[in-house]
Amino acid sequence: MPRQSSSADPNLDVPPSNLAAFRQLYVIEVTLRELIIERLSALEPDWLKQRIPGDEMAGKIKDAREKERKTRWTRCIPHHPVYYLDFPDLATLIERKDNWKQAFKDLFLREGLFVSGLRQIEPIRNKVAHNRKLSEGDVTLVAATLDHLTEILGRETVRRLASKCTMAADLPTKLSALRDEARMAHDHVSAVQPLPRLEVWSKVSPEWWFDGDYLSADLTDIRAFFALLREYEALPRHRGAGHALEKWVTQKKFPAVFDRCDKALKSLLAREGANE
Repeated sequence: MPRQSSSADPNLDVPPSNLAAFRQLYVIEVTLRELIIERLSALEPDWLKQRIPGDEMAGKIKDAREKERKTRWTRCIPHHPVYYLDFPDLATLIERKDNWKQAFKDLFLREGLFVSGLRQIEPIRNKVAHNRKLSEGDVTLVAATLDHLTEILGRETVRRLASKCTMAADLPTKLSALRDEARMAHDHVSAVQPLPRLEVWSKVSPEWWFDGDYLSADLTDIRAFFALLREYEALPRHRGAGHALEKWVTQKKFPAVFDRCDKALKSLLAREGANE
């Protein structure tokens, strides 16, 4: 018996109102998530640990990432932690007193007006997510919310933010490159040679995803190894300094520090590359 095509029947039309609302809701939601990332990141790099209200949201991010990581039959594309929060959480994040005052007040001016608009479209978003048909009033309200957001931010800003969707699609590749760089550095130090520029570490270490909570891993051994490399770089180099450098390698127990780092990176690769 021939296998039937999995393509949708072209004669079965999705309600135009649902399609239109989905597109608009996508733009609204991604724009808000990216706006939160952009504005709060500008205040402090570690804002996720400082500006998320309560422990519930942080736990929600961690649980969602862990569940995603364990789902082995689908490819995991790690997104920014804000993408693991529920839609109502976005309004709560914006409303938080310090966030509102320092990051959003100059945009939205009146807190209640815009946030109440977000909460009004939440039930409509749920209808779309559960494939319940929308009313004309639902579609009108979503369109009005997008119009309001566009009026506040400007069309070009909405287009820019809605097209971003911050993610780390090549996370296993970056971790693998970091492990290769660590091994290269180990070989240079073991031979008391000058270190080449640690380009991968310089790029990876400040990125949002290189975080113990997000990766559900202890990064202490990795950070300790690269900190030791910085210390090695600062050692004086002159004729006859080889003995002093060899002594430093021994005193710092450099091979053991590297082994712990390499083991941690190997474990991270196994976790993050499980769905590849």
